[in-house]
Amino acid sequence: MELLAPAGNWSALVAAIENGADAVYLGGPTFNARQSADNFTIDMMRKAVEYAHLRDAKVYVTVNTLVHNQEINPVLDYVFELYNLDIDAVILQDIGLLNSLRALLPDLSIHASTQMTVHNADGVKLLEEQGVGRVVLARELSLKEIKIIADSVSAELEVFVHGALCYSYSGQCLFSSLVGGRSGNRGRCAQPCRLPYALYSDRQGKHALEGRYLLSPSDLALIDYLPALNDIGVHSLKIEGRMKRPEYVAIVTRAYRQIMDSISELERKSDPEVLKQEMAKIFNRNFTPGYLDAGVLRRLSTQRPNNRGVYIGRVVSQYPDGRTAVRLNQPVSLGDGVEIWVSHGKNPAFTVEQMEVNGRPVTNANAGETVIWQVEQKVSAHDRVFKIHDEMLMRSARASFENIYFPQIPVDVYVYLTKGKPLRVVFRTDEGHEAIAETASLAEAARQKPLDETTLTEKLGRLGNTPYQLRHLTMQTEDSLIVPFSELNQVRREAVRQLNELIIIKNPRQVGESEFNHHKKSYLAAALNNKTRKRKKEMPQLRVMVSNTEAAEHAVAAGADRVYLALEGLGTQKRPDPDKIKELEKQARLRGCEIVPAFPRIHKPGDSFNYTRLVEKAGCSQVMIGDSGGINWCRNHGLPFWADYSLNAVNPLSLKQLKAWGAKGVCASPELNLNQLREFPDLSAVELLVYGEIVLMVSQTCVLYEVVEDQAKCSHWCIRDKYYLKDEKGYTFPVLTDADCRFYVFNSRTLSML
Repeated sequence: MELLAPAGNWSALVAAIENGADAVYLGGPTFNARQSADNFTIDMMRKAVEYAHLRDAKVYVTVNTLVHNQEINPVLDYVFELYNLDIDAVILQDIGLLNSLRALLPDLSIHASTQMTVHNADGVKLLEEQGVGRVVLARELSLKEIKIIADSVSAELEVFVHGALCYSYSGQCLFSSLVGGRSGNRGRCAQPCRLPYALYSDRQGKHALEGRYLLSPSDLALIDYLPALNDIGVHSLKIEGRMKRPEYVAIVTRAYRQIMDSISELERKSDPEVLKQEMAKIFNRNFTPGYLDAGVLRRLSTQRPNNRGVYIGRVVSQYPDGRTAVRLNQPVSLGDGVEIWVSHGKNPAFTVEQMEVNGRPVTNANAGETVIWQVEQKVSAHDRVFKIHDEMLMRSARASFENIYFPQIPVDVYVYLTKGKPLRVVFRTDEGHEAIAETASLAEAARQKPLDETTLTEKLGRLGNTPYQLRHLTMQTEDSLIVPFSELNQVRREAVRQLNELIIIKNPRQVGESEFNHHKKSYLAAALNNKTRKRKKEMPQLRVMVSNTEAAEHAVAAGADRVYLALEGLGTQKRPDPDKIKELEKQARLRGCEIVPAFPRIHKPGDSFNYTRLVEKAGCSQVMIGDSGGINWCRNHGLPFWADYSLNAVNPLSLKQLKAWGAKGVCASPELNLNQLREFPDLSAVELLVYGEIVLMVSQTCVLYEVVEDQAKCSHWCIRDKYYLKDEKGYTFPVLTDADCRFYVFNSRTLSML
């Protein structure tokens, strides 16, 4: 298995590789889903690739945002720059960009981002056909479900094993975009899931709960499950954290490396629990196995949305002058950061600059001792104390990546100088890599100062901007000869180029600049220019999406041209009966209306209900699809389909690709504005949302079960009342569940284009 670590900046990249990462993923200045990270310039990425490749590590660059029409040409040029930097892969979300790069740069390795919401084998297979070599699976899959997928596909599978979890399925969250104007699909997520909310219901009003952060997941930690992931054929283990500090990257990468090495050596040398405790000291919101372990049902960290630290003891007493006694169950040292959780007011947090044990100043205090600190804020006996910064751990982490420089590869140079022949140089490394270059001019007798070892060492040893260092030069010559000094520089550069190809360049490229520009121009001209004859203007159709058969009947009676009938029983927890769907279709035809069943956007391999059988029993002639797996199923079964907005079509290339896959029409993303829609050359196959309640989040975690239920078995709170979340500004967000127990958060405002 590959260990893949985040690199939000140069120090984090060094920390990752020096602590055992096989590969790193990083973002550039644009088109990446972590716009708030430091990120890398093109020059920095060039150095990053050299640094990684010299250490036999890989570099994957995130281009994992949705791309608007005016950005298509710039993003293609940007990826071509990355291509020429010898990156090992790009990570993509936008299906239009995926298709373009596959056509223009066929030898570029492409990974499908978790933002594509791939959660079943059909979704992986569809992307395999597009030349995607690796798919980053949705985090919501169980171990059993990942195995089912792995057994059915040939593409490499990558799973997240550590770090922050999103409450919503990645790629399906519109909360930050529609409420805050900052699109998570464009790398600008404002993290609304980490904000406080209150839970209300119609009958009970406000629910009294212990925590306020009702959408905030705990942090993923799968270090206990690495042998199982290895056994089922997962190729890459991914650590989340491009926004985290380098020390975090160092500690977490080192921990996972130790367990992975134990697996490969078939000998347990490290205790996952000990390593988990060490990782908790650097950052945690509580740890959870997430969805991988189907037996773990609670995944939220409702009391705290940020680092909670490690529990180290309780307050014993506090004197009027602020001297505070704390009984420790974990050691503390000067320089550590601590926080005391009080019942009322803001928690005091401070760095331990001095402390006493038994009346004497100490630099370290051990578990079982009572330590005295000066605390300016009032605290009470029994208040819990947490360590939020471990100075010794941080120092050990920094030592692993500070003052680490580019590796210097010693090179021995051999110069052969014979009259009437070109000067010939051989650069040779200890690993046996050899580069040979010759001058264009022939060696001739020197009129004044001939070439000697000192001059050649000075000229050929100018390797300052390369990873090579001249160790020794050997010269073989017959006489006092010379060649032009300018050609010595040329042979040095040629030898370095050859060594780079042997040592640094791992992906020799097939497409040159002129070929790329020529093909790009013709490709975009065909893709973006509407050359079809002008269509006669027609009145738009009125198409309605409903969640149950009763609403479908009302929509038909009210004059809808087409009714999409959602099958997952949203709000009612009851799926439509196949016979009822047939009856609806008959009634609709009499009124000139179509009934089109809509697959749920999420249908995992472990789900108990099979929606494809429902559609087959109902004898449906067309469906609406909301995920890549559904598209592949329709193609394999010859069933016409309409593409829902959850497929994130935001540019003409995405529209073209969906139609190429067989879509009769596409519902455009609600993130598009009017000006962006005007940039589409042809909207004849496009549907627009004009009215309704927009789903902001779809989640595998039910808030009601997490914060209201006090039993292991669900008591079906969702059917007892109507619930909504209220934020601190007073906006209310309705919530519903479906028959698959998925949880939906709706916008506080109704979309209306009237």
